[in-house]
Amino acid sequence: MEENRDHASVEDIFFAPVNAAFERAENTRKCLTYSDHKHIEYGIRRLISPWKSGRAFVQAMLPFIKNLSVRNYFRNLEDPRRKDLVNGNRERCSHAN
Repeated sequence: MEENRDHASVEDIFFAPVNAAFERAENTRKCLTYSDHKHIEYGIRRLISPWKSGRAFVQAMLPFIKNLSVRNYFRNLEDPRRKDLVNGNRERCSHAN
């Protein structure tokens, strides 16, 4: 997906490598409440957030992120398929142009 960088937000540019890698990901699923794509995005947002814990991050994001809960967030961190998805996405991002 080619973006017009004149109209892209900083967020669009920041997440572009991740989004491109995700488009090539295998074993993704269409989950209605917590998508694979959002799982990766929230993980990155957590890493760059100022919150000292995952719980604090989720609680701060609850008003802004639909279908997110503390339970759902942590349950998905332990999901083996999603762990594989994250590891595969990391590998694809490291080989991006």
